[in-house]
Amino acid sequence: MIERTKILMIEDNKLMAKNLRDVLETVQGGMDIAWEPDPAQGLRYLAAKPVDIVLLDLILPDSQGLETFTKISLLSPSVPIIVMTGVDDETVAVSAVRSGAQDYIVKGQVDGQVLVKSIRYAIERKRIEEDLRKARSDLEYKVQERTEELIDINENLQKEIDERRKAEEALKVAYEQLKLAQSQLVYSEKMETVGRLASGVAHEVKNPLAILLQCVEYLQRNLSKDNEKITRTLEFMSEAVMRADSIIKGMLDFSSVSQMELSDQGPVELIENALLFIKHEIDLHHINLEKAYAPDLPAIKVDKNRIEHVFLNILMNAIDAMGDNGKITIRIKSRVLDNVGDGAGRRGADTFKLGDRVVIFEFEDNGPGIPESILEKVFDPFFTTKHDKGGTGLGLSIIKNIMEMHHGRITLKNREQGGVIATLTFRA
Repeated sequence: MIERTKILMIEDNKLMAKNLRDVLETVQGGMDIAWEPDPAQGLRYLAAKPVDIVLLDLILPDSQGLETFTKISLLSPSVPIIVMTGVDDETVAVSAVRSGAQDYIVKGQVDGQVLVKSIRYAIERKRIEEDLRKARSDLEYKVQERTEELIDINENLQKEIDERRKAEEALKVAYEQLKLAQSQLVYSEKMETVGRLASGVAHEVKNPLAILLQCVEYLQRNLSKDNEKITRTLEFMSEAVMRADSIIKGMLDFSSVSQMELSDQGPVELIENALLFIKHEIDLHHINLEKAYAPDLPAIKVDKNRIEHVFLNILMNAIDAMGDNGKITIRIKSRVLDNVGDGAGRRGADTFKLGDRVVIFEFEDNGPGIPESILEKVFDPFFTTKHDKGGTGLGLSIIKNIMEMHHGRITLKNREQGGVIATLTFRA
């Protein structure tokens, strides 16, 4: 059974509506035609019953031109519309087609067969449009769905990349730490060897020194004290022997490798003992050494040998940088930390806490300074500017490690007028 085409005709001219109905009802296959005289009744009909197509007169008593088409189209956007107009209103009909109507006919100029074809073509075109619209909508949905999937995949991929990058960075840090640990192990073994050699050398040197000291004491007892020059010479000899003995003992203490042995040490005694080791270098290069020690400095709990090693390394770096006739200023002061900054604060990662009393050592030289481009790298393991002089790049990295072992802090900064200030901070 062939399904009949359901047509809604909205036409205020009753005679025109009857003529069109008579024409269409004779078409083979059959058409069911409903007629409504105005848009309001037509809208009510559309809301109540399904139709296949609407034949719409654009000129109605309560609606004119495109307004009429828009009202019907908005209510039933999937129903095809053929607009009907007079000869004088053909321009409006064309505008309606451009706005979505399937076709238009001029009243009185269309026979039955042409009208039937127009209706069938309009229904088919609308069906095709709806299929295309649905296909486009489905495609847009699938594209959106796939886009969301790709976004999720991309986000997961980015997370994997970030995690891999973090893992690589952690591996790099672990590798650098391993290299540093290996280097420190080599350094420790080297220092242990130096310690054994120093012990043997000290044994061989201390005995002659003891004999020399005994000889000096013998001469002091038995030579006439009336000769002032001889007396002063013997005193100089005695002091020189004692100083040599002190240096040998200090070298033994410094070169010995042991576990951290923390003890209360006076800041001034620590720095003066370190200076004793490099007095020869200071004199050789004619270094002007200035000291500014605050009074009543509190003791600091440190490993004496390791901290003296830190002082020696900083002082030798300054001497190497300055060359002859340089100037080194050593300051020691103490204060209570009452401001956030320079490693002090309330975070767990901060070296010091507000309210801590600290002892601060400052080593200032008037050398060329450190290029700003490498200032942040000088503590990195194996970073050195002294490859041509046999530098390994471990000195400052080991110093920083020793300071961290003591829960202290070391910073380097350039002076405006040239040179470097090395600042070492210890908790008192």
